[in-house]
Amino acid sequence: MNHSCSSSGPTILAQAQETFLPITKITGPPFLCVIFNWGLFGVLSTQLYIYYQAFPDDRLLLKTLVYLVFLLEMAQTILITQTGWGLYASGFGNIEAFGMIGDDWISVILLGGLVAFLVQTFYAYRILVLSKSRIVVGSIMLTALTSLVGSLVTSILMAGTGLSNQTGESTKRIDIGLGIWQATASACDVAIAICMTYYIKKLLQGVSSVSETRKVASRILRLIVETGTVTATMSIISLATWYILSAPDQNFYFEVPLSLIAKLYSNTMLVAINSRVKFKVISQSTTWKDVPMVILRPQDLSDDIESDSTTSPNILSPENIDTMVFASRASDIHIKEHKAES
Repeated sequence: MNHSCSSSGPTILAQAQETFLPITKITGPPFLCVIFNWGLFGVLSTQLYIYYQAFPDDRLLLKTLVYLVFLLEMAQTILITQTGWGLYASGFGNIEAFGMIGDDWISVILLGGLVAFLVQTFYAYRILVLSKSRIVVGSIMLTALTSLVGSLVTSILMAGTGLSNQTGESTKRIDIGLGIWQATASACDVAIAICMTYYIKKLLQGVSSVSETRKVASRILRLIVETGTVTATMSIISLATWYILSAPDQNFYFEVPLSLIAKLYSNTMLVAINSRVKFKVISQSTTWKDVPMVILRPQDLSDDIESDSTTSPNILSPENIDTMVFASRASDIHIKEHKAES
């Protein structure tokens, strides 16, 4: 990745050379950005394949969202790879190249903000399904929209500066734009996790604490909290490292969390969607190529859950299970081994 603007003062690279900043602190972060992005893109590609195989009958709107997010992530990976090629291959040895904005304003800021907005909209819809509250969902969408605007403004300002050593009023505006983008994004993620926890607990009122339903819901709630805070934490880390580690006498590792935000959003969304499936391994073979798998659709999920007498009649319906799973950021993909009958 090329470097972004910061408010650390004039001529970042010049000051870095004056303070004898180790070369690895300049060249290392872009390298990590390329490696981590490709790794997460590989995970996302696997998630897309599972979705394609398991849910061919999903609604067109959901399919459009899934494939659109994947295409945006593919575009980001290509742009980041192109930047890496320019730094370490065609432009090898040119230290000044690390100070160019290049395509970062598109690949990191613009696409990152757009993917985050799409994913947050997806979760906002799930909250609407559970809560039926337009006020709550409207507040979440307003926060998500503010975050998107922050990323758009930041990307435009970065595209206009051209170099990371630009100083003056433009860098202050970039700091403000990036602060709005990351702060509102993390606030939106926390709000989503809190709302999903509250409404799922409300849905389970009257259900026995020892029932299988409660156990499933507890696992979903735990995953909501755990995975729902991943993107919020990354946004906070990005914001903190931007203001702390972008000083010329520190390092440029603030680039890494910024470049990974979009991949984290898209992966958590696909995992949440794919958590409706359950794989049953029906072979004793220890090699993956010999393991046949049966994909069970959402309506099959309720077959493995037994409710007790206190469970409401509809709480374990495929529709409710589908809603609860969609509402979470991630869920387990259950793998059950069945020994072949001798």
